[in-house]
Amino acid sequence: MELFVGNQRSMTRSARHIRRALQKAMRILRGFSPRGSSYWAYLEQSDEFEFSNMSSRELRRIHRKGFSVEDFTQIGDCGRDHLRGLSDYWYLYLYPLQGKFNRLVNDPLTVRYVFDRYGDLFPKYYYSLIKKEGTTVYVPLQDAPACEGCDCDAIEKLLREGANLIVKSPKGDPSLSEGASRGISLSYEKGTFFQEGVPSSRSEITAVLEGMPARSIVLEDMDKSHSLGEAGALQARAVQFVVCNLDGVSPEIVQVYTVLDDHTSRSQIRTIDKTTGIISGSISVSEQHGSHLEYEAVPLWDDLVSAVLSASAYVPELEYLGFKVVVCERSFKVVEISACPQLFWGKTDDDDLWRYLDSALDAKRKRGGFLQIARQVLRKCSDLWILDKTGFMGYMYRSWKRDLRIDSQSSTLHRKEINWAHDKGFFSYRIKQYGLTDDNYSEFLSDREYRWLRPINCEYRKWVYDKVSFRYVLDRYREFLPKYYFHIMTRSQGMVCAPMMDCPLEDRGGFDSVLSLLRKKGVLVAKPTEGSRGIGFCKLEYSEHGSYFLNNEAKSADEMLSILHGFDENYIITEYIEPHDFMKKLSPHAVSTIRITVVNTRVSDPCILDAYARIATNKTGLTDNVSNGGIFARVDIESGRLHSGELSSNHNVTPCVRHPDSGVGIDGFIPHWDEVKQTVRDICVYIAQLEYLGFDVAITNDAFKILEINTHQDLHRYPNYDPRLKEYFRRKIEYKKAKR
Repeated sequence: MELFVGNQRSMTRSARHIRRALQKAMRILRGFSPRGSSYWAYLEQSDEFEFSNMSSRELRRIHRKGFSVEDFTQIGDCGRDHLRGLSDYWYLYLYPLQGKFNRLVNDPLTVRYVFDRYGDLFPKYYYSLIKKEGTTVYVPLQDAPACEGCDCDAIEKLLREGANLIVKSPKGDPSLSEGASRGISLSYEKGTFFQEGVPSSRSEITAVLEGMPARSIVLEDMDKSHSLGEAGALQARAVQFVVCNLDGVSPEIVQVYTVLDDHTSRSQIRTIDKTTGIISGSISVSEQHGSHLEYEAVPLWDDLVSAVLSASAYVPELEYLGFKVVVCERSFKVVEISACPQLFWGKTDDDDLWRYLDSALDAKRKRGGFLQIARQVLRKCSDLWILDKTGFMGYMYRSWKRDLRIDSQSSTLHRKEINWAHDKGFFSYRIKQYGLTDDNYSEFLSDREYRWLRPINCEYRKWVYDKVSFRYVLDRYREFLPKYYFHIMTRSQGMVCAPMMDCPLEDRGGFDSVLSLLRKKGVLVAKPTEGSRGIGFCKLEYSEHGSYFLNNEAKSADEMLSILHGFDENYIITEYIEPHDFMKKLSPHAVSTIRITVVNTRVSDPCILDAYARIATNKTGLTDNVSNGGIFARVDIESGRLHSGELSSNHNVTPCVRHPDSGVGIDGFIPHWDEVKQTVRDICVYIAQLEYLGFDVAITNDAFKILEINTHQDLHRYPNYDPRLKEYFRRKIEYKKAKR
């Protein structure tokens, strides 16, 4: 299974590094994800350190069977037949089981945002530590006390007020080592600060915080005196649930266990009855006999199970989840939600779990041929090389080169002009748009520089990378978001139609429920979870005469169902946004939007620096794609006045005083503009980890809806940008160049 060279204990350090690098590469070529491969290497190294008294031969024997020493010990004499060939090794080979939706739970802070609706189930989250241009910035989270400043002083104040805190690094799934994932505990008692129980000065606490990796978080420490009931001979650390939700509708607990400490020997793992909550092997002794042993059942079991199943059903994209819950006598807190939870490998009645994992393993083996994996590895290596040599993200570099070729082929300019523009970093059509010359081109942000800057935002840009993550993370502002009804997605058993958070209870029955809801609503929207410029947009309609329509084309009910079943990528079904009368006068057949650009470098004081309207025409169809015959008009940020309309066609921009189809003048004031600005600012403070955002807002008669948020929107009319936005880009370019 693995490549072993000699006695690993007698190897030099460099030889061990080489061996491990080769093993990691071999695992990736077999189909491991880079993170899954790294976790297996970490597991091996942990065993070498923790079981140093075990012979190298015995360690290799256990690892070749695919287990850590601790998990191999769990199996004991019961054999491995019930595991269907599964092991730690093959379990990590499956990672990530959820595919791209693993991003919803692959770090603790994202989990807290995604499950904000279940905030009472979590410990208190106080601060997120992020790095902005090399400086640590403290971003207040959901439970942070209101204060003027967010820095070390705010955390010191929390400690002095009696809070027990833990600072966790952003390490993601799976949590292979409790110690490694637990973080650093901070407390204050009798005038003294403590770090991991060791007396520390205030400056030492500050040094710990400043030295933590980017994206670390400060939260309530739930490991302080929490157990299953009163102190007894055995103390439970937490209850671990494993849940499967294959159809996206009916989650099921497939394994549950707890880890007990007797304070004298190694931890004991005990399974828990899924129905009653009784811990296996527990004994109940009457108080009148003067003895007390373990509690035989987990407190609040029914409430605990209900909460876990409800949270699982809330996110149907995740068909396999682990919940780690700290249980007290009167309450419980979810301290971890994982897409690759630790399992109990001993003999149990968890056949459904092993059957599911075995099926997933077979499916992945069939998907991943060696040549396909090798191509993916080469692409990743190419991306890393490009990043190192040019500073470009790999996919952005390739798209830049592709778009240069397209520009060369489609431009009507002389070849000499095209080459000049490309040499300066611009597309050829910018010569006319910007009025570029040899004397002034350096005054503009070039297309190459802007793409080179990506990503401007930190790793949390994944929060708004797709329309599904965006909806979960911003659930607190759901009144300003479209209603999300269904998610059509790929599962191991094929395409499924899972209800989302806004789906009525009576319409949670699969694909037929989409048509049922359509008959009630009259019009719905289907669009890909990822993508831009309106590609893949579908308008679903039902008339009072009993007819169905897809993008204004009549369809039968069977044809509609066939189309829904036939989507070859993930789609969401949402409400259709009916635009405000003011916007409908301009363009009655499609929803026009306002693009608002915000920069938030100071966490609590976001600045709206650009806004323009994108107005649909007959050429753009049911979308407002300005690059394909649409209209854009500037919006005065202070007043919301719409003015200076321009028509865009094949990158040729011409003034447009009146809409070419409706004849209505492009002028007036955007309704609800002050409320739009305030809500956009509030959201920027809520997700202050992201500093450069582009909001797409649809205005309605009652209020407005935010359709999506972009983290690297297209450059649009750069000469018209606010000087502060131009300075922001200049500073970002200088900082990135200095880092290289």
